[in-house]
Amino acid sequence: MDRPIVTVLMPVYNGSAYLRQAINSVLVQSYSNFEFLILDDCSSDDTVSIVRSYSDPRIRLIEAKERLMICKALNAGIEQAKGKYIARMDADDVCRPSRLEKQVTYLERCPQVGVCGTWVRRFGLGVSGSIDKRPCGSENVRAYALFDNPMVHSSVMMRRDILGKTGSCYLDEFKNAEDYELWSRLFACCGIDNIPEVLLDYRVHLENVTITAGKDMEVAACCVVKRLLYTLGLNPTEEDVLFHRYLGTARMYPERSRSTLVKAEEWLKKLIVSNCISMTYFEPSLLRAIAGVWYRACYHSLDEGMWTIRHFLKFYAGSCKGSRPLLVPILFCAMVKSLSCRYWRHVAVQDRAQG
Repeated sequence: MDRPIVTVLMPVYNGSAYLRQAINSVLVQSYSNFEFLILDDCSSDDTVSIVRSYSDPRIRLIEAKERLMICKALNAGIEQAKGKYIARMDADDVCRPSRLEKQVTYLERCPQVGVCGTWVRRFGLGVSGSIDKRPCGSENVRAYALFDNPMVHSSVMMRRDILGKTGSCYLDEFKNAEDYELWSRLFACCGIDNIPEVLLDYRVHLENVTITAGKDMEVAACCVVKRLLYTLGLNPTEEDVLFHRYLGTARMYPERSRSTLVKAEEWLKKLIVSNCISMTYFEPSLLRAIAGVWYRACYHSLDEGMWTIRHFLKFYAGSCKGSRPLLVPILFCAMVKSLSCRYWRHVAVQDRAQG
């Protein structure tokens, strides 16, 4: 197609295991004005032969002459793209039939939005259809990004013309969190939003980046978080960044105690005060993001019983300007369950000791 509206960009490296399902899900889209740009990054399996077995004229296969890795492969694909919009796709995921149609419709209707993601259904290893609901509303997405990646990369559709406005598209030094870093720059020139509908099935397996390069991903994500905290007017230490990342993801900070929860409360209050001074984030959106982080922090401290519940309610009533009533009984029931499990574990240990 000479002038497609959408370029579906799919870099692939040794992706033959799930490739046909991914390709088929794109070719049966209800929206047909697209080119399907598949960039093979020097695969050693039968990836290329699978792609060549298709006769659909919308498929364009580009074979890299040398191994590019993900960032350079994506940038090379963007340079070759003909479409007004670029839709990301991974070779192990599956598009819902109306994905492209609904994302094009949204971006045509909302010219201020430059990047549009969707909710996804996770399936495969260890999961059974759980829905990953990233935040919706551009201000909510931006505030959520202070803590964690607000988009599922393979669900995203972007305006091609915004990608050159902040320098290089994907940066190698942020590999494994390259999308998160890109969104953090694009916030300065466009809105970023998610459609609150499942339009992609995200496959979980042993070759996912979160499994194969989890530590590297966290290091790169911490660099993004540190930069975002600077924009809030803070000068965080490495310990601050690590703790902040723990609050946003419940990873990388294993100690869970009363002192950790008190520290979390103090840190979140500091973010709220800093935002009041810098006016970096829309306050209701930041408070919404902080409320979710605080709930998770309290959930992980339920072994402390009613002490946690009291701190939970106090913070909501004060810093978050009112509590969410439905969260209170949920957290209370979770506390009862946690304490009950701890009691029965204790009983089991005593029985073994006496038996």
